[in-house]
Amino acid sequence: MKQLLTFLLLIPFSILGAQDYVPIPTSGAAWSNTMYGVGGGIPSDFYVCGDTMISGREYHKLYVVLWGSSTVYGAAYRNDSEEKKVWLIPMGSTEEKLLYDFDLEVGQVLYWPDFTHELEVVAIETITLSDGEERRAIRFGKPYPELWIEGIGSTRGFGSPGFVAPDATTDLNCFYQDNEVVLHYSGSSECDFSFDFSSCGVSTSVENVEIENEFQIFPTKVDDGNIQVKWNPSVILSNKYEIRLHDISGKELLRSELIPNIELPTNDSGIYFFTIHRKSTGKVVRTERVFIHE
Repeated sequence: MKQLLTFLLLIPFSILGAQDYVPIPTSGAAWSNTMYGVGGGIPSDFYVCGDTMISGREYHKLYVVLWGSSTVYGAAYRNDSEEKKVWLIPMGSTEEKLLYDFDLEVGQVLYWPDFTHELEVVAIETITLSDGEERRAIRFGKPYPELWIEGIGSTRGFGSPGFVAPDATTDLNCFYQDNEVVLHYSGSSECDFSFDFSSCGVSTSVENVEIENEFQIFPTKVDDGNIQVKWNPSVILSNKYEIRLHDISGKELLRSELIPNIELPTNDSGIYFFTIHRKSTGKVVRTERVFIHE
């Protein structure tokens, strides 16, 4: 027994107190955020609804609620719990990208294609949730500090790690599981989000997902005042769709026929949203967030 106690004392406390990795929930999860840009901040909520198979792998579908009312499919993600990573396939793509790596340690520096700046790990911390549970969190330092919390994601919004600019950023307010508040992180608003996850309020049919994937809107970082739109002419009849541009407040800035090249009506830096609509119903079949910078 004495030898056993001596052995235990030699083990670092961090190992004895190590927590099991907590993956991102695959159902019943919701994130309420505030998206800031020119003109102030607006609600931007995310929630998980249903599963889908892509290239033989199971993914979980992520939906976005813009301006408090417009709900669109945003992406599909999967957990790799063994590697402590989260992979994402954005709407309109079939290729996955690394969204999170929760196996990082102090001193590591990241710069992924969707980032607006480098992220350097400056500390590993513990965040206490509403029920007293503790979660491991990775803190990134200046110029734009943020936390990646296991089982929740970034404090810059689940889908926006590493994305911050002077005229465009997102802050996490609250995270929910099955409509229960798990974390009230920031923001002056109350955590009063509630949603019927049994229906999710949107159609999740295979047909709709296939239509979404037939469009491409790029680039997502714009500096020359032009956006390109591509679609599959064997599936999409261009005269049955139109494209619209909104600023962060939801104000419509442009409405156009579906054409391959669109000249932006503004050069003001900030976050904007392109939406493609069916003319017959007005239904949104594709949304793309773009960041305009001078």
